[in-house]
Amino acid sequence: MNPMVKGILAVGLTAIVVLVIQAQMRAAESAQWDHLAKARAAGFTVEALEDARAEVEGSDVEPWCSFYLAMELYKDGENLDRARQVASASVEKYKDHATTPLLATLLEALKTFAPS
Repeated sequence: MNPMVKGILAVGLTAIVVLVIQAQMRAAESAQWDHLAKARAAGFTVEALEDARAEVEGSDVEPWCSFYLAMELYKDGENLDRARQVASASVEKYKDHATTPLLATLLEALKTFAPS
């Protein structure tokens, strides 16, 4: 077989493999968002958010689950220490995430209710 044809086939096969892997990675990331959507459908309850957060640990969805969980714990008012714990961990782990300033504000508010 002509070396040029072999090269073209190799490049084509490599491109197909890369596209398949990228599609699988996008599907896996999309599936992570389904956990947050399920928690939303359940009314963003603390239990549903805790479950979702456990399922998405380490993904791009985790800081959002942490944000909603901390806020729900704060609104509930029953477990402010847990709200502080979730918010603090998320702020520390995701320093540059969009939720960080919001959680920092929540942490300041929590200091007025239940100093650590």
